[in-house]
Amino acid sequence: MYNLLIVDDDASILEVTRIYFTSRGYKVYTAQNAGECLKTSEHMPLDCIVLDVALPDMDGFEVCEEVKKKTNVPIIFVSNYAEEDKRINGFVSGGDDYVIKPFSLRELELRICARIRQQEGKTKCSETLDFGKLSINKAARSVAYKEDMISLTAAEFDILFFLANHENQVFSQKDIFERVWKLPDLGNAHTVQVHVAQIRRKLNSFSEDHQYIQTVWGKGYKFVADKKAEA
Repeated sequence: MYNLLIVDDDASILEVTRIYFTSRGYKVYTAQNAGECLKTSEHMPLDCIVLDVALPDMDGFEVCEEVKKKTNVPIIFVSNYAEEDKRINGFVSGGDDYVIKPFSLRELELRICARIRQQEGKTKCSETLDFGKLSINKAARSVAYKEDMISLTAAEFDILFFLANHENQVFSQKDIFERVWKLPDLGNAHTVQVHVAQIRRKLNSFSEDHQYIQTVWGKGYKFVADKKAEA
């Protein structure tokens, strides 16, 4: 199940779009202004944002730039503006696609799927994640702190790699279970808490002054690199 954020100040468009994508199996968040968009994108794990250019409190292009400072989530602009300079501004600001209103919901879905697949392809290419002293190698399924190897179980490695590959993004136990095990959560998400505790214990035995996996109370977990170690 993919998580979408639909941003539009037109409540009727927002509702029609929400109903369509919910019926297609997506988890849909909505926002009617830039403030709500930025707040949701910071606290929720998203696979794609559909962003209206004309928002009441901030230009959509500016919103895109702010979001892209913190995450590489694909952003698809929707707009009444068909002018070439507007479309160019969309891509210059970091947007991944640009759709002119009125649009077909089926076409929008196809564009969303294409951008998500493209992003997943980029993620799969990230075989080694380096965070200063900590290195995570996907191909070898190994974790090293300086020259010391850290022994993790298969599930522990998958959780750590997933969170590290989405640095600073917050995921709930349910989100992590569904993404890592690729199964619907049927009440088993609590197992994530157990695995995270074990990962922390093992990482802390090498790095006592930095917590790589941090708890965001009421939200879930996020991976935070040790910036001092990277300097």
